[in-house]
Amino acid sequence: MDFGQAYGHLRIIQKGNLLGFLTMLEVRRQEDEAMRQYATQPTSIDDAAIPPRRVWDLYSNRVLPFYAINEESVQAIAVNLWTVSHSWVINDARQLLWTPINSREWPVPIPRDTTLEHVRVELLNLGAEYAWLDVLCLRQYRGQEHELSRVGPENIERALQAQEWVRCEQLRADEWRLDVPTIGSVYSVQLPCVTYFNGLGLPFDPSPALLSSDRHWLNRVWTLQEGSDEWILGGATGASSADARDFFASHALPALRHRLTEHSAVWAEDMRRRHCTTELDRVHGLAYIFKCGTMPVYDEGVAPEDAWAMLLQHIPGTARRDLAARHVQHSPNDTTLFPSWTQFLRWTLPGDMAPGRHGIELVGTNRSGAPYPVFYSDIGVDYWGPFHIARLDCGSSNNSDELIELRAPDKSHEPYRMTGRVGNALSEGMPYVLVEIHAEAGVWIVAEVKKERKTFLGRPALDLVKRGGLLVSGKLRVPLPNGPKFATAVYRCDNPEVQETS
Repeated sequence: MDFGQAYGHLRIIQKGNLLGFLTMLEVRRQEDEAMRQYATQPTSIDDAAIPPRRVWDLYSNRVLPFYAINEESVQAIAVNLWTVSHSWVINDARQLLWTPINSREWPVPIPRDTTLEHVRVELLNLGAEYAWLDVLCLRQYRGQEHELSRVGPENIERALQAQEWVRCEQLRADEWRLDVPTIGSVYSVQLPCVTYFNGLGLPFDPSPALLSSDRHWLNRVWTLQEGSDEWILGGATGASSADARDFFASHALPALRHRLTEHSAVWAEDMRRRHCTTELDRVHGLAYIFKCGTMPVYDEGVAPEDAWAMLLQHIPGTARRDLAARHVQHSPNDTTLFPSWTQFLRWTLPGDMAPGRHGIELVGTNRSGAPYPVFYSDIGVDYWGPFHIARLDCGSSNNSDELIELRAPDKSHEPYRMTGRVGNALSEGMPYVLVEIHAEAGVWIVAEVKKERKTFLGRPALDLVKRGGLLVSGKLRVPLPNGPKFATAVYRCDNPEVQETS
């Protein structure tokens, strides 16, 4: 610990209470370590509101552990903490700095045309005392892996350097499991956020050429969750003040857009048009936008589709209902309850769809990481059937309406005809039920009943497997026959090769 670190730790001390402060600091360290350990499960994070691991003390100019600045609780984010949001410039425009600010734990990547001291002075002039800045507070890559290829038994010093590289990279990967997914936590509490649209420490420039760059703040995936009502323009100059007013009049920050809509299709469009370093960032960037209370860990070895399947287990039930309903709208032939990651990113925004009455919830909370099987429950749904579903007129194209007939297997009522679109993978003669997923929008799930049973409260429940979707055109001319009935729908979402169990 150098003088700057000592000053940063001790400057909040009550006069004459050094021993008590040091004791409290050690207790806080242990509490912080336990909090992060308990929050991180093998594949999930149990607390999305966990505070950052480190902060930048601008007075001492040192990176400190978060617990060292907060006198209230290791879990509460200090009110005097600011955030910095910025776009990353291209690799060729960056420099890597080894600095005592972060105890030389890792090289700090910043634009060549600025310095950390410049950023620090600007933050201090704006009124900041502590700041969270990713390049200083989130462990970064340490050097290049090719250093290992040059290690030989005759070069002990280089071998020791290689061992240190391996140790630091393992530490970074371990920290990233928790720290990368929870980046949005510090931005979600609406702290003052200094935003650099053109790169950390660089002057604000709203010129069209830079606005269209894939490196601009407005065009990056990760900044989508960093939009704040408490933004402060970083890199402002006297000449740019008028440009800034015009810029913000025509470019709403993401926080505003997503406060005005809860539609998942909006988020899909935003994510699709933005750029990222790795596709995995695109998936994890949705966690705070979906307002997840828990979330998957960040594992660089997981494919985006698998990361998306894990994220679906953490998003709120109302968001799952919206996803399930829009999935039927976009892909009525699909037998999966939710869209794949590829399907989700292809979505365009249809007409407004009011939120459902309740959500589709994950059954159980044991997120072991095994992808199959996963069960979701829709408590208290209206359903109709069973029916044999016949397609009398398949229409002129895959997206055109067709004439559909519902027939009671026991012929207890006359066949019912409607116009719409139904999944084309249905088996003739197989009885199906129609589950209301969003009646106002004419969206239904066609499901096969695997079992009828009672819940532990004695209420009716159906174990279902989705076999397709039904989109009804216009209003139904008369109420559907053979219903409505009321039950809890339990959907099994798994690999088709998994065998059914009793």
